[in-house]
Amino acid sequence: MNINIEKLEQLIVEELSKTEIKKVAKEAAEKEVKRIFKSELEKEIIKALGKKATEKEISDVVKKVIKKLYKDLSITYPSIIDGIRI
Repeated sequence: MNINIEKLEQLIVEELSKTEIKKVAKEAAEKEVKRIFKSELEKEIIKALGKKATEKEISDVVKKVIKKLYKDLSITYPSIIDGIRI
């Protein structure tokens, strides 16, 4: 078995270089995708929160939560409700 050591070393170095290049390219691509996704997500959130329908939906949810909280507090802790000053 006649193995050329220099050729083998060269092949190993080339393969390591390919692996490193793939790794760096993959990291760069993932970073770019995250940046773009974050940017687009922020745009969509801002666009959605600016709509009147969204404001109504949010206010409906808040009203339901407040009603439920008031009901639970009035039943469980009536002294808390009595202590509220207007």
